[in-house]
Parts: sequence; C-alpha cells; structure tokens
Amino acid sequence: MILLVGIFAVSVTVFCLVIGDFGWQNLLLGTAIVSPMMYVFRRQIVPTPLPPAGHALHVLMYTPVLFWYLVIDILKGTW
Repeated sequence: MILLVGIFAVSVTVFCLVIGDFGWQNLLLGTAIVSPMMYVFRRQIVPTPLPPAGHALHVLMYTPVLFWYLVIDILKGTW
C-alpha cells in the first residue's frame, strides 16, 4: 500500500511540475488524471507479489538521495 501511495504522490507531483504550478486546482486535476491512469496501467505499475512494507518504505525514503545523485550527474555531464 505504501508503494501505491508513493507512486500516486510522485505522479501527481510530476504532473504539477510539468504544468508549473502547485495550486489546489492543479493538484485536483492531477489527482483526477493520475487515478484512472493508475487503474488502467495497474498490471505494469504494481509488481505481482507486492514487496513488504519495509522495502517499499526504504525505497521511498531514499528516493531523494537518488534524485540528488541524478542532478549531480546531469550537472557534471552538462559542465
């Protein structure tokens, strides 16, 4: 369940980043778009045996670290 909430939150955040505004209207629109898309693509999003909650929480907690290394790598490649 933690994995699904994390995927949902990241998807809505990416939608708002693409739009360029985190207003409540865009969050609501992102929720309205992401919810059916997650239902349609549920077989591709959710692994067949769900990982234990501890593993999913571990992945979600270290996601900012992975994004930081991605940004550093992009900056080094651009430099």
